[in-house]
Amino acid sequence: MIRAGLAAVEITPPPDMPLDGFDTRKTGSLGVHDPLYARAVVLDDGRMRLAWLIADVVGFPYALTMAVRTTVTDLIGIPGDHLMLSGTHTHGAPSLRARDDVVADHAAHGAWLRELPGLLVNALAAAAGGMEPAELACGRVALDTVQHNRRFHMKDGTVKMVWDNPDPDSVARLGSVDPAVMALAIQSGKRLRGAVFQFACHATAVTGSNFLVTADWPGVVCHEIGKAYPGAWTAVAQGCCGDITPSPPRGTFEVCEAKGKEISAAALSALDRAGSMRTVELGAVRIPVRLARKNPGLDPAPTGGYHETEVQVFRIGDAAVVGLPGEAFVSIGLDIKAASGFPYTFVGSYANDYDDAELGYIPTADEYAGGYEATASGVVPGSDAVLIAAAREALVRLGQPE
Repeated sequence: MIRAGLAAVEITPPPDMPLDGFDTRKTGSLGVHDPLYARAVVLDDGRMRLAWLIADVVGFPYALTMAVRTTVTDLIGIPGDHLMLSGTHTHGAPSLRARDDVVADHAAHGAWLRELPGLLVNALAAAAGGMEPAELACGRVALDTVQHNRRFHMKDGTVKMVWDNPDPDSVARLGSVDPAVMALAIQSGKRLRGAVFQFACHATAVTGSNFLVTADWPGVVCHEIGKAYPGAWTAVAQGCCGDITPSPPRGTFEVCEAKGKEISAAALSALDRAGSMRTVELGAVRIPVRLARKNPGLDPAPTGGYHETEVQVFRIGDAAVVGLPGEAFVSIGLDIKAASGFPYTFVGSYANDYDDAELGYIPTADEYAGGYEATASGVVPGSDAVLIAAAREALVRLGQPE
């Protein structure tokens, strides 16, 4: 029998915070458009407990993840290896590191940063304290009308970004997208208690001209699911979207609302199609990995240093949940899904370890020829293979067919 606990804690900051995601913003936030939350689900099969916390932040620095894990182990008894922290990657949340390059209320920002770990622990504690018997179900539908791959491979061998406005006649090909809208439903009888959805698309329907705090399209999805299922807990986990953004148009809250509603409709369809799990066994594997650092810019040569990080995978009955560090390209998630023997596989970036100054983008090995992400990446070509190999190993250890 599975028992589940669900909780949400608001983490909305005060005004004048340095917002994350767009370095062009050099002043603090001007207010709040919609609130930010940390949402926690705790599952227990009588043998072990797993906890997944999903928050409206760009991503968690590894040191913060490890600190929260230590506190949760001490106070709640959930081992650190059984706790995953994921960010929705909204670019409308405060930075989780000091930003002296931004004119803002740094004292208030520092106070919010110090308060945040306790709020995350509170969400996890509330979920762990509200465990009830539950049934689990999974569903999946396809959606490819709201997102696109922002990297254009040109006929001359170069790579241009969508904001470069490349000549369509000079484009050789576009990269892939992951169309899957995934749903993990937590039910009590016929009542939906809550659901985790996953979709791979940057939470940047609202762009860098915005100075209001916002959860972007994931916040719209949570709101829309809440209207369809009053009282139900909802969370949106980000997929592998390092090279995936909302397709044009972008930039206004009206556009954000429209895209969020389209994703919500697909999410509701995935819920409608959700089938009960055949097994409720839980499992967790955390594999440390070392990613070699590269020189700045397009120079792929290694520096001799390494970024110590991890790949974490949960088994939740018939589903696997794969958490990757950094900003993994969509093809990495697709490769892991293709290799998985689980009927449902959730694969997301921004899990446990995200720091654009340290790790940044993780392109596939063939995507280092040019473009913004290759320039901003902190790791050498081949880092994708390291993550994929670790994920595959974890999936096998959790019981998938080899």
